[in-house]
Amino acid sequence: MRSVLAVVALLLSTTGCGHDAAVAGDAAAAGDAAATGDAAVAGDAAAAGDAASADPLPPVFERDGTHYERAWVEEFDHGLGEATLGDWTFATNAAWLHPDNARVADDMLELHLTAVGATQLPPGADRDYLGAEYDRIGAQQFGRLLTRMRPAAPPGVISSFFTAAYRYDGAGTLVDLAEIDIEFAGKTTEVQFTIHWIDAAGQQSRSAIVALPFDAGADFHVWEIEWLAGRIVFYVDGDELHRFTDPTPVAEQAQPQSVMANTWITTSVPWAGAFDPGTLPQVTRYDWMASYQVAP
Repeated sequence: MRSVLAVVALLLSTTGCGHDAAVAGDAAAAGDAAATGDAAVAGDAAAAGDAASADPLPPVFERDGTHYERAWVEEFDHGLGEATLGDWTFATNAAWLHPDNARVADDMLELHLTAVGATQLPPGADRDYLGAEYDRIGAQQFGRLLTRMRPAAPPGVISSFFTAAYRYDGAGTLVDLAEIDIEFAGKTTEVQFTIHWIDAAGQQSRSAIVALPFDAGADFHVWEIEWLAGRIVFYVDGDELHRFTDPTPVAEQAQPQSVMANTWITTSVPWAGAFDPGTLPQVTRYDWMASYQVAP
C-alpha cells in the first residue's frame, strides 16, 4: 500500500432511508467537507505491512489504550452460521433481496446479484433482478466489527458491510435508525463510509468517500469498523482510512446494532453510475466476519 491514501471526504446531512444510502450517499448532495470533527486520515505503509503479517483476529487486542476481547468469529465453515437472510426490497433498490442469492461455497459467504430468472417473488414484487442480504443474529453496542471480503460493484451496484438497528411503528414506518456503513458504490477503487440516524428533523447521514491505492475487488482485504462512544473509525488491513468524531452524529449511533452485509442495485445514477444488466452475474465474497467487545 502507498504511504499516502488519496482521500476525498464528502460530508453530508440529508433525509434518506437508513438502508438506502442512495439518497444519503449521493455525491451530488454532499455537504461541507470541512465539517468540524470529521477527518480523513492518510495511511502508513509500514504499519499496514505489519498488520497484514500479524494474526488479524487475536483473542485480545489493544489500540490507543482501549482493550478489546474477541466476542465471535464466523468463518462460514458450517453454513451461514447464526444469521437470517433478507427477503424484501426498498424504493431505490432495483433488485429484490432474496434468500436464494445468499450462499456458502468454499467456506465463504457469497452474496449474488443476478437476474430473477425462474425465482418466484412475492405477489406484487416487480423487480427484474435479485440481490442478497445477510443479518447476523445478535447485537452489540461499541467494539470492533471486521470482515475479510472481496466486493463486486460495477456501475449501479452496491456491495457492503455494515451495522444497523431499525425500529418501525405499527404502520411499518421507520421511526428510529442507527447505521454504520462500509460501501462500494459502482466501483471498487474507492470506498464510502456513512453513518445514518433519525433526529427531530428527520433522517440524517454523514458520509466520506476515500480513494483507494488498490482495487478492492481484485483481492480480499480486512475491513474494520471501530465503534466507540466518542468516535467511529474505519480501517483496511489495519490502516486507518477515516474517522467520524462529531459528537452529535456519533452519539446518535449509541444503541445495539447487528452486523449485516448486502449487495443490490441502486436507481441513483449520480451516486453509483448507470447499471448495465450485461455485467450480471456478480458475487461479493466474505471469507469471515468477527466481533470484538470493549473489555470491562
